[in-house]
Amino acid sequence: MGIVRLPRTELYWKQGGIWPLHPVTQHMSLLRWQQIKRFIKISNPKEEKTQDKWYKKVEPLLSKVSAAFKRHWILSSNCTIDEMMIRFSGRSEHTHRIRSKPIPEGYEVLSLCDICAYAWVLLPISRSEYEAELEDIPEEKFNLTEKRCWHIIRQILTEEKREFTVYMDIRFSSVNLFSFLRKNGIGAVGTVRENSKMYPISLKGRDGERKRLGWGNIESSVVKDVLAIIWIDYGPVRLLTTRHHDLW
Repeated sequence: MGIVRLPRTELYWKQGGIWPLHPVTQHMSLLRWQQIKRFIKISNPKEEKTQDKWYKKVEPLLSKVSAAFKRHWILSSNCTIDEMMIRFSGRSEHTHRIRSKPIPEGYEVLSLCDICAYAWVLLPISRSEYEAELEDIPEEKFNLTEKRCWHIIRQILTEEKREFTVYMDIRFSSVNLFSFLRKNGIGAVGTVRENSKMYPISLKGRDGERKRLGWGNIESSVVKDVLAIIWIDYGPVRLLTTRHHDLW
């Protein structure tokens, strides 16, 4: 007589004459079984598909949700790129840790959002794996962050012919990306790091050196048709833009 399959694993350890006995219950307690099951995955290596995405378990739902986001919302001319964190503190090679975020650890998702914070495009990114969606973007044009941004932004090019401006923070902004977006008819505005590649040398310098400009003053320089700006607030604020032509 074979072992009867019960609806819940805990029932195999339940004492009583009406419950079938499983051999594993003679060698370990229920608590030990639950501890092992929590941290182990058993699968057949022959059935594992290496070409699958690392988030394949949520991929069918993610694709349907992403398609619905686009279908039920008309994107405005002003949108933004930013990251979202899905809280997870377990063991995974795909999670990120950003201590300055409200959710410091978890799965990271890049998103193109409308100016009202409606998520229009989603891209889960891994700490250890390369996104298959980026394979058609030439290596010589972009670094990894710029590739991810362009993959998200180029999806708005399928919309009707309209002007778009994408706002982004210091993590994504670069002269190379902004120049490329400008050539493709998409405006971009964002803060930028001082050590960002191709950022004008004339606007670099230690914070103390830039404060000599005085509070509220602005200096600018153009590189590859991108306007780089330094504005003195309580400290230097560095910006890149392809939209604010009155500052050229």
